[in-house]
Amino acid sequence: MINLIDTLLDVRPFINYESCTIHSDISLSEITGTIQNTDKCEYVSLPNYLDLKETKRRSDLYGNTSGTTYRTIINSTMCREIWAKLKIDNFIISKKLLNYFTDNKCNNYVISSLFNLKVESLLNRGSLTKVFEILTSKYNHLREGEGGYLIYGEKGNQIRYGKFINMILDTLYSGQRYPSQRQQEVERTVDIYKSTFSTSQYRVCVLSGDDIKLGYDRDYQSRSRDTMLGNSCMNDKLYLLKLYTVNPDKIYLFVITDEQGKIISRNLMWRLKKYNNFVFDRVYAIDNYIRKTVLDIALNENWIVYQEGRGIQEIFKLNDEGESKKIPLKGISIKLNFDGVHDYPYLDTFHHQRIWNKKLTNKLFSKFTYKYYNTGGQRSKIIW
Repeated sequence: MINLIDTLLDVRPFINYESCTIHSDISLSEITGTIQNTDKCEYVSLPNYLDLKETKRRSDLYGNTSGTTYRTIINSTMCREIWAKLKIDNFIISKKLLNYFTDNKCNNYVISSLFNLKVESLLNRGSLTKVFEILTSKYNHLREGEGGYLIYGEKGNQIRYGKFINMILDTLYSGQRYPSQRQQEVERTVDIYKSTFSTSQYRVCVLSGDDIKLGYDRDYQSRSRDTMLGNSCMNDKLYLLKLYTVNPDKIYLFVITDEQGKIISRNLMWRLKKYNNFVFDRVYAIDNYIRKTVLDIALNENWIVYQEGRGIQEIFKLNDEGESKKIPLKGISIKLNFDGVHDYPYLDTFHHQRIWNKKLTNKLFSKFTYKYYNTGGQRSKIIW
């Protein structure tokens, strides 16, 4: 198997300073540091946590509740015999997973239904009881796993996160109407879960110059062919990439590789000196969760992000401290070197060019323009 990392090591240490540092404020190590790492899990008891959480919530809503806690609400809602039968104190969960469930960015109806339970509002107390029975009898010692799996039980069994979510929802909504967006929300939740816990084995490469060609060579890509990356129209068309390689100070390729060194995501980065910032172009990845991981990195760095189906929506200018300021979007352009370039790539963002200058832009022009919408190496010249 051809390994991108090994290939780079054959010609120079991974990765040289020019590729490692995009500009003086953003280094490869800092970028890599934004990716989630997995540490040894520490477990906490879910009931104790919910007891404190619900007590605080009710106190914030209603003021002093005279010692009314989540546990006393449960006891008043269900008979004490059921509570004792559940042995709820036996259910423990990793701190990392618990933080994930209560993170604001994951606050959709799936997570709210599962772990921000407001038992007084549930019509079917029997469903709630069944949920706790499932969790305590089988899915205790619950912790996060990579590749979209949850790990449960003292023996470390695995279950796909989506299957786990659907199983709980089937129980909670037993006999009730499902929300219309259920499947969409489940898929979104799975993507969030994967992007949070499935990236510790991945590495980030920032390529420039002739190295950019490596990112378009199928031999260096994951074998996941039926994906956005695998189906890219620019794969193996290395002869069309000269426009990128002769502009090493303005065009970069952001690449993520898996544990085997195979490319699982790539996207262009365009350096806009006018704004002291980068445009993070369309992400070609083998899975939505990897695409989300890449976008999270970009947003964390205040880079200008391409939004699927919408293009570039917002522009941010960075000051010397790296702080961003939003400015009105009137179209963006970048001046490039075209020397010796006779074949042209298909472009997602900077797809137009006035015939009298060497600036690519995301503005749409109907005449006196070149359009870069061709996958065969030509650019369309429109005069009238």
